[in-house]
Amino acid sequence: MQYVFLVMEVKMFSFKRLFSPLICIIFISLISCKSGGDSPTAPTSTGGSINGKVVDINGNGVTGVTIKFQFNAQIYNILTDSNGNFSITFFENGTYTVTPSMNNYEFSPLSTQIQINGNDVIDVNFTASTSTNGSISGKVVDINGNGVTGVTITYQLDNQLNTIMTDSNGNFSITIVENGTYTVTPIGNN
Repeated sequence: MQYVFLVMEVKMFSFKRLFSPLICIIFISLISCKSGGDSPTAPTSTGGSINGKVVDINGNGVTGVTIKFQFNAQIYNILTDSNGNFSITFFENGTYTVTPSMNNYEFSPLSTQIQINGNDVIDVNFTASTSTNGSISGKVVDINGNGVTGVTITYQLDNQLNTIMTDSNGNFSITIVENGTYTVTPIGNN
């Protein structure tokens, strides 16, 4: 079997001569030639691909979500486009784990495994929702700065009204279950 080395030149440019001398990078690709022929042939690929979309709970595409594809020890990362779409083509048959991630978001499903075999085109979609690990906390005090026990605190998001009570030091804490604008009101003990 004969081998041909293809050399691809990378054009370099300087950034205001910050780096001197410039380092030249050359990529070398090894391809095989058919016996008795002069023309190289590229390695064959299976051409399988995974396409998908990440949407929010309202069905709108989510931009900038990192989609991680893992195959054995290889990891590939891409970002969703402005409509929440992503697509990647693979050259090896096998099982790929697909996992979305983005700060302050949770995803359903958390990840999924996709089997690529031949020219398969697989669609996988994810739903993103904002993380719900925040809180609103505060303290109710009298005019002397002392915490007031047992004050009812109402908090409302949209039309859902909830109540809690201040503790023995006048403190309260509300766990955020959904992003939005909360109205928090103390209802005092005169």
